[in-house]
Amino acid sequence: MPPVNCHGNSYNLNEQDSILALRQFELEAYSSTLTALRAEGELNDEKRELLGHLQSMLGITKERHKAEVRRAVNDEKLTSVACSLNRGNPCATEWEKEGRHVMSLPIRPTPITANTQLADYIANITAMENRNILLGRYRTDDNEESITMEDRESQPTWDVVPMKKRKLMNDLNKLDASTSTLDLEKYINPPE
Repeated sequence: MPPVNCHGNSYNLNEQDSILALRQFELEAYSSTLTALRAEGELNDEKRELLGHLQSMLGITKERHKAEVRRAVNDEKLTSVACSLNRGNPCATEWEKEGRHVMSLPIRPTPITANTQLADYIANITAMENRNILLGRYRTDDNEESITMEDRESQPTWDVVPMKKRKLMNDLNKLDASTSTLDLEKYINPPE
């Protein structure tokens, strides 16, 4: 067998590409090792110590470690293998504890967009229409209110912004997806 020439660069990798390839190999090695340990069963002190040594040798951050553990815990195939090797005993408890977030996720506020006001207004109109349907009322074409069933004793408890005009609802029904926001503005705030 001929000797391997270590001085040649057959892949033509520069230093940056070599560093990236090495980092990829390190991450894959850690991921594969953690996968094998998860498939063996419950996390114990020996496995935890081995993972600690691998983290320091391969430069794996605590966040990356926890993400890999969560990936392994949520893998259905690994869970099936671990349960079958441990005679059906649940063996994910310690792994789940190991993969928990260090701090809780932040609560995100409801997004407010340019169309939030329009969406709220249309939702209130729809709620008013639904309320009238629940009460057995409907509106005819000439905007006269008619009652088709007897009024129910229980009134809905939600608050609805009063409807400005019946015509507004009819105009909004004629709009389609190609309507611009400028066209919608004139329906929300009609010129006086």
